[in-house]
Amino acid sequence: MRSKIKFCKTFIIFALLACKEEVPEPVLVEAAFSPELSTIKENGEVSFTDESTNSPTTREWIFEGGDPSSSTEKSPIVTYNTPGEYQVTLTVTGEDNSDKATGTVTVEELVQVIPNFESDTTKVNVGESIEFEDKSEGNPNSWDWVFEGGDPATSTEQNPTVTYAEEGSYEVSLTVSNGDTEATETKEGFITVNVEITSGFTDDPDGWTIVGDAEGGSNVEASYSPFEGLDDSGYIYAEDKVTGGVWYFNAPSKYLGDRTDYYGGALSFWLIQDSRMRNQFNSKDVIIRGNGNEMAYYHEDFPGLDWTSFTVPIEVAGGWVNASGVALTQEEMEAILSDVTSIWVRGEFETGADTGGLDQFEMIKP
Repeated sequence: MRSKIKFCKTFIIFALLACKEEVPEPVLVEAAFSPELSTIKENGEVSFTDESTNSPTTREWIFEGGDPSSSTEKSPIVTYNTPGEYQVTLTVTGEDNSDKATGTVTVEELVQVIPNFESDTTKVNVGESIEFEDKSEGNPNSWDWVFEGGDPATSTEQNPTVTYAEEGSYEVSLTVSNGDTEATETKEGFITVNVEITSGFTDDPDGWTIVGDAEGGSNVEASYSPFEGLDDSGYIYAEDKVTGGVWYFNAPSKYLGDRTDYYGGALSFWLIQDSRMRNQFNSKDVIIRGNGNEMAYYHEDFPGLDWTSFTVPIEVAGGWVNASGVALTQEEMEAILSDVTSIWVRGEFETGADTGGLDQFEMIKP
């Protein structure tokens, strides 16, 4: 009887062991991710990649300060518009667990570039050059200039030099970038290029004559010296050996005709005299005739024994008067300038014998 009971117990134990199911090990997910960039500029994008292990079945992203602020995609792209440091959280879930990973994204403020520029002058004559200087703020590292009417017409230099070959008014544009931002500054009519009529007397008298009682007669060619001029080259002069009227340097034909567009400009020249400086007298210093009328200008000072610079504004403010000494209006001046028949520059300033010289005469537009 006892042996039967023992057999039954052994059978039951083996039966229970045979019926017991094997329990598998749990598969635990581990959250992990990496951003394409951890530091960006405002308004920039970051691409995130889920690198979680053990095949999570769901994921939930939370993007502090981002757009979108959350996502269930595996590799979302997020935009950050405001500077700051923001937390990123990824929660992944598998069959047996959930896990969380966090990180940060730093968003830096964009450096705004502010374009600006200057030039050493805004008015030149045909064939002359202008030096431009970048004055932009925001630490630009690239420059794109556009020079209307200029040579070169474009430049990527920071401070280019440009030559203008034709008369006119020209626009200048500068686009600058610093890698963060880009901006453009355009100045319309910034550069004025004039046709300047000049006599430098480098080689000859340039057609100038003498009118008055110098050089033994009127309307004779001015004497020419190849030396001792203002720039160590030539100049013109006349020697007066008599007492009497006043003599003048008489401009050649290239200064005559319709010069209305020179109103607001100027005459520029240098004078010198060789005299005892004792019997100097006042007289009309510059005379312009046209359309049967006259406009006269008086200097405040006499030229000296060294070269003396004179600039005569061709406008009402210059103090021009008519033949009777009455101040001229702009309309009256422009009528004379519309058909200039002569321009005289006084060379005699002392009663009696003297010698006067003229150099670097220029007629300049406004």
